[in-house]
Amino acid sequence: MFVMLQWFAFTTLQAQSLCSQAFTYTGADQTFTVPSNVHQITVKLWGAGGAGGNYVFNDIGGGGGFASAVLNVNPGEQYSIIVGGGGLTGAGPGAYGGGGAKDCGIGGRGGGRSAIRNALNIELITAGAGGGGGGVGQADQTGGHGGGGLSGEPDNNLPYGGGAGTQTEGGIGGHRKPTDPNPNNGVGEPGGLYFGGKANCYDNGYNGSGGGGYYGGGSGTDYGDGAGGGGSSFIPDGGTTIAASSNIPGNISDEDYADNAGYGGAKATAGNAGRIVILWSCTCPAPTGMKVQDISDTAAVLKWQVAGANILHVKLRFRAVGDTAWAKRTKDAAEIKKQIIGLIPNTTYEWQLRSFCAEDSSGWVKGPNFTTAASLNPGTKATAYPNPANNTVTVNYTTTRNGKYIFEITSASGNVVLRKEANAIPGTNRITLDISRFFKGVYFINIIKPDMTRERIQLSKE
Repeated sequence: MFVMLQWFAFTTLQAQSLCSQAFTYTGADQTFTVPSNVHQITVKLWGAGGAGGNYVFNDIGGGGGFASAVLNVNPGEQYSIIVGGGGLTGAGPGAYGGGGAKDCGIGGRGGGRSAIRNALNIELITAGAGGGGGGVGQADQTGGHGGGGLSGEPDNNLPYGGGAGTQTEGGIGGHRKPTDPNPNNGVGEPGGLYFGGKANCYDNGYNGSGGGGYYGGGSGTDYGDGAGGGGSSFIPDGGTTIAASSNIPGNISDEDYADNAGYGGAKATAGNAGRIVILWSCTCPAPTGMKVQDISDTAAVLKWQVAGANILHVKLRFRAVGDTAWAKRTKDAAEIKKQIIGLIPNTTYEWQLRSFCAEDSSGWVKGPNFTTAASLNPGTKATAYPNPANNTVTVNYTTTRNGKYIFEITSASGNVVLRKEANAIPGTNRITLDISRFFKGVYFINIIKPDMTRERIQLSKE
């Protein structure tokens, strides 16, 4: 089904904006009907992620690719919307959108492509999906391969992993080396037009299937536990495509990206479904006169003006600069300010507003960034050790009264990967968090206190 209409702004003096309709995964074709007086639309697509494998090292699924283009349309025309399904773990049918099936075992299945077709069933644009994770046994080998780009992500576990789809053919199936015993046995199935290769069963089923795409990726061989290849994207003239990188989807910084769409699954975890957003011109007046007042270490007051009796309400979203997840609030049209609390001291924030009218909505308009003050109670600063950490990290924190503390670990892209609660007592407290299943990289420990103020500690995972 499609979700609530969303919008973002042109930067013009009249705050002209784009309406948009976002489509999420349903497992079946959906329909977009071109509104009245609309002759051009912008489309953005993210392919689905493949599922993670389940063996030793790097069993992640590949991320989905991104594709975008401007299409010429006519009012009343209908277009078929295909939002790819995330690849699942283990044996079973292929994901909706052409993900490769799998005959046996616990390897990952590839994700499904996202695509738009016209009334003649001609595919106008495609975002390739990530391949399913295999069962690699060496730390320098990757899991499933990312989709998108004019070719899916290449494999560094050749020849066992499936090949990437291209603009002219599907990825080859993984196979044994000529020096391996019985080198012609257990060859993986290749991908094809719109579908990823099936992971067939010859040994233990640790191999992954291919991701769907314009041309899908090949499956890994079961002899060698190869991962599935990523599917390719297809764009019309003037379009753009951005490939995934490992399990991370293409173009996740886009303001219409949401819901962690297209991420490849972690070990033994399903991949995330794709996403499609369609945008066109609309006229609901945007808020103006945006400013920030009364900034403290953990709060600020945001103010604005609205113009137009037909505005029903205003939606606000804000986040720390560098984060990808937005906090959201809704205000009646008559309200022109909002105090936001629970902010992190000494942190720069960005915020945006949009108006909702009866027929459509304004675009997102950006207010001035602001920076919170340094903590007014620095003696309560928490510490984490060891840092960098490998398997566990212990957080020490001090409080003056009883209360519930919430500990969230987020990735550098803003995704919450762990959440725990603890009841604190006056004095020094500690909590140990298990990070053994995290990938190497930078994370943030967010400490949410009983009064909803926050602290954040940067953590490096080795």
